[in-house]
Amino acid sequence: MVNCSSCGTPAPDGARFCPTCGSGIATACPNCNAETPDGAAFCPSCGFALAAGEAPEATAPLSTETRKVVSVVFADVVGFTSETERSDPEDMRARLTAYQNAVRADVERHGGKVEKLLGDGVFAVFGVPTAHEDDPERAVRAALRIQDSVEALREAGTDVTVRVAVTTGEAIIQMSDDGGEGIIGDVVNTASRLEGEAPVGGVVVDQRTYAASRRAIEFEPREPVTVKGKAEPIPVWHAIGARSRFGVGVDDTDLTPFLGRQRELSGLIDALARAEAEEAIQLVTITGEPGVGKSRLTREFFRHVDEQPERRYWRQGRCLPYGEGITFWAIGEILKAHAGILDGEAVEETSRKWDEAIGDLFAEAATATWVRRSLGPLVGLDPGSGVSDREELFAAGRSFIEAVAERDPLILVIEDLHWADGALIDFLEHLLDWASSSPVLLICTARPELFVEYPAWGGGKRSAVTVALSPLSSQLTADLLGELLPGDFDSRPDKAVLLERCSGNPLYAIEFSRLAAEGGNPEELPAEIEALVAARIDLLPEDEKRFLQVASVVGKVFWPTAVEFMSPAGTDDIAAVLRSLSAREMIRPIRRSSMHGVNEFSFWHVLVRDVAYGQLTKADRARLHESVAGWLEAANPDRLDDSAELLLHHLEQALELGRITSGDRPDLYARVHQFSLAAAARSKYLDAGRALVQLQRAVDTASDPAQRGLALIQFAQVAYSAGQLDEADQAAGEAGRQLEQAGDVVGQARAAAERSRTAWILGDGDVSLNLTLDAVAMVDGWPPSIEIAGIYASAASQHMLKGNNAEARRLAALARDMARTLGAPEEEAYAVSVLGSAAKASDPHSLELLKEGLELSLEGGFTGRALVCYNNYTSSLQWVEGPDAAAKVISEAIDLAYQRGHEGAGLWSKMSLLEHLFLAGDLPRALPLVNELAELDERRGGSQIGTGARFFRSWALYLSGDTDEAAQLIDGTLGELRKIGDVQAVAPGLAIAAAVHFEIGGHSRALTLAEEFDSATGSTPFWRSAYVHWIADGLAEAAPGVLKRMVDGAESLGPVDASLTRYAAARLAEARGDHQLAIATLEETLAAADRFGLIVSGLWQRICLARCVAATGDLAEAGRLLGQARPTAVEYGVGLMVAKIDAALDDLGAGAAG
Repeated sequence: MVNCSSCGTPAPDGARFCPTCGSGIATACPNCNAETPDGAAFCPSCGFALAAGEAPEATAPLSTETRKVVSVVFADVVGFTSETERSDPEDMRARLTAYQNAVRADVERHGGKVEKLLGDGVFAVFGVPTAHEDDPERAVRAALRIQDSVEALREAGTDVTVRVAVTTGEAIIQMSDDGGEGIIGDVVNTASRLEGEAPVGGVVVDQRTYAASRRAIEFEPREPVTVKGKAEPIPVWHAIGARSRFGVGVDDTDLTPFLGRQRELSGLIDALARAEAEEAIQLVTITGEPGVGKSRLTREFFRHVDEQPERRYWRQGRCLPYGEGITFWAIGEILKAHAGILDGEAVEETSRKWDEAIGDLFAEAATATWVRRSLGPLVGLDPGSGVSDREELFAAGRSFIEAVAERDPLILVIEDLHWADGALIDFLEHLLDWASSSPVLLICTARPELFVEYPAWGGGKRSAVTVALSPLSSQLTADLLGELLPGDFDSRPDKAVLLERCSGNPLYAIEFSRLAAEGGNPEELPAEIEALVAARIDLLPEDEKRFLQVASVVGKVFWPTAVEFMSPAGTDDIAAVLRSLSAREMIRPIRRSSMHGVNEFSFWHVLVRDVAYGQLTKADRARLHESVAGWLEAANPDRLDDSAELLLHHLEQALELGRITSGDRPDLYARVHQFSLAAAARSKYLDAGRALVQLQRAVDTASDPAQRGLALIQFAQVAYSAGQLDEADQAAGEAGRQLEQAGDVVGQARAAAERSRTAWILGDGDVSLNLTLDAVAMVDGWPPSIEIAGIYASAASQHMLKGNNAEARRLAALARDMARTLGAPEEEAYAVSVLGSAAKASDPHSLELLKEGLELSLEGGFTGRALVCYNNYTSSLQWVEGPDAAAKVISEAIDLAYQRGHEGAGLWSKMSLLEHLFLAGDLPRALPLVNELAELDERRGGSQIGTGARFFRSWALYLSGDTDEAAQLIDGTLGELRKIGDVQAVAPGLAIAAAVHFEIGGHSRALTLAEEFDSATGSTPFWRSAYVHWIADGLAEAAPGVLKRMVDGAESLGPVDASLTRYAAARLAEARGDHQLAIATLEETLAAADRFGLIVSGLWQRICLARCVAATGDLAEAGRLLGQARPTAVEYGVGLMVAKIDAALDDLGAGAAG
């Protein structure tokens, strides 16, 4: 029970309003009892995860150590040891004291600190406890000043000569209770080693010190030196002296006065006008060094667009700065923004908004279903609902963008493209190449590194423009500083220094002005932006500095409740810290949080985040990354898949950093394994290469053979989709061994099924079938599951291809019923299609089943399955309605495959189209397709596609009259066809081979092939019916008994092949002299050939009919028939028929003369 805060009346648990006065009942946090807003995910007071129902576990306090970039000065007196042997101790102490006092003064004058006095050696450090932006320069100036002081000592009578070395690098700073520091790092050891390489009375520096101070110090290069403990020689420079200071350039941030970019802004406005006028996509890439004004220009363009009366969409996404990036995060942000989806919302709400957005854009139901399913994972919906191919994802993304732009012009902004994965670059290139009639302006901001990683970005595109931002002029920089600093800038004593330091970079101007306002000295500011940011951070109060460091582990965007979760003891007043850091413009609030019920902030610039992160020790980073993951899990317990890649990033960092500092963590291995699988489940639809990396991580972090085996199965599936067949087979094989060790029978069956489909694609039909049989045997008697339904359907397909139709129908029916019961429409569609294929010869409703399977797959948006069902359907349709009808339908499949990015499946659809074209005899259309498929398959590494292309080329050579080359090619291809073991492939191969050898006079070889054809089609008499007509001419003369056995044993697939078998019967009648029966039969088959568009078969039958008519004495009618056939043979390039017609005409002429 809770009490109403207005009237005090007790209210039941869960009540939202008081039963007495009607006032709202504030929910109390179960952890601290503070009031919490309705719907909040976390308590605003203590950070308790309300949705998860568990108080956060406190992260261990951060260590007193920090990582910093420091500059170390090491000075040593030359010859001190030998001098000590000859000098009085008191005299020596006096000389050392004078020397040490001078060195200390010089170091401290330049802002450094003497860490240790080591007799004649002095170890000083710059950057501790507070970093300065120009610590390397300060250290070199101090070293040069030390030499001046020593010279002054010598002139005063103190005989001292020193060598000095300066190095810069990362070190661990250990803070003691008394405020002292300990410094550990190679930077210290290197300085002590290099000191001995300095010239007497000189200063040498290392690479990093030289790079950071070369604009302020004059150097001359020296030969690299080899020192103890270093594997490679160290580059060194000799410092000659300080020179007048001048500025350096680097970075930008937001909301500054807009100065000096009007021309670039006009370019963006013009690009938008072109996109709208031409209704074509335009690309503008805004590049420049960090801080030069890319984001500021984009924001000014937004302001311009917002002020115009025309309706336009503005959609923006950012690439996250996590090394390789989070896959397609920028596109996900764009999709969510369009649908109004917030992170942290219930799945139902997300699904509702997504459905409404898609329904509003796409009127056609099938397309809407496809786009909804394909892009759903990007907005946080079930990754299993997505597509299985990255190219299809690209096509769906392009369709979405085109649909939005069809309503109103669309401006797409991708920020920080230099952090993008290759997959996102590929998608944007795809968009630029294929978006049609779309008024889209694509703006990408990037650092110059983009062109190092992707040198061809935007190149060769007519609609692409690159805007390279240069530094501002001195006057514009002065104007900018005048806006940023209080008072009259022209009267400031540090005006010249500030202008010199800013060097036209707006972020430099911002950072210099802030530090000046906070008491920093611009005279001593660093030349590098990283040092500038580090200096700002070091000037913060300790609680604010720690807050920034902890927040940096979350990322550029962070949530204060996450920081509290990670470091609950970090500060007593989080609101005050946020206000202070916002006022200092280190962070800024984001107006619309991406997470429901949680405030969101971002770093003012990512470099602030990077520097803060770099100051944490690896041990602290490991603990904090693990804590971020814990917070993400608590924040979205029901939607972890949506955050899987972020969770994986943080857990991987925790694992790797923790291994370095504290050894292996089995619990972390388990969580990395879990989220590697979850991340791969999403990214496999977007970027197979990335998914394979994630799945390999899952394999590597598996705790036992069962986990490892299941992860390997997923690896095999993705590798198969990516075309990496050898890798897929190896992974599936190892998965089977692991799962056998684990005793997981169903898992072993899944592994065998994976190996089976890989073997089939590689053309080894027997191995494929045996593996499928093994898989079925393993799961026999096991409870139904979607996996088992898939295994049964795959096994049914294999049996059908081998001609074992009774077993194929049994397994397909089992798979269909199981899938239907389990609510697995994709598996059901496939099983129904296979059932239709297996029922061809025995079920009059087989075509209906095939069509049902196709419709189920199309309705469900299962593009991959739909393309298989298309092939199955048209394979039967050609025998019922003719090759033209089948070609029309399969052309729809080809369009669908390429529209949705299924290039591999599209090749199989083109193979089906070739089958239909050759049945028709349309050589002009078929030959270019043969060449295209052969070339594509060769580029992809070789598969059944290449074998099929070679078979069809031999067929074409035969029909064109090049029979010798046809014989050579078909004989070489038969071995590959036999290895595939698919009767659909073997039967036509044997028939054409036999026909070719009959044609060239190799009757013995032809008869052997014909007998093999008879044997191969014995259990599949419908394939005998489909192809026996090709060998009818040869067998009718050489072995009529064999031909009669084949004709009698044929079982038709439909009226088309039935008419072809009737032609073979007519040839038998002709051979035994029954010309009237042959003529009657041929008149029937010719009518069917004309009706179904069987060009070549019609030619063959007319030649046969002409012979039979001539045999009855009607030579004129025979000549008319042949003359009627010849133009068609010439038109379609059927040289074999032209030759036969000409020979028959010659025979008729000779007969008439005789």
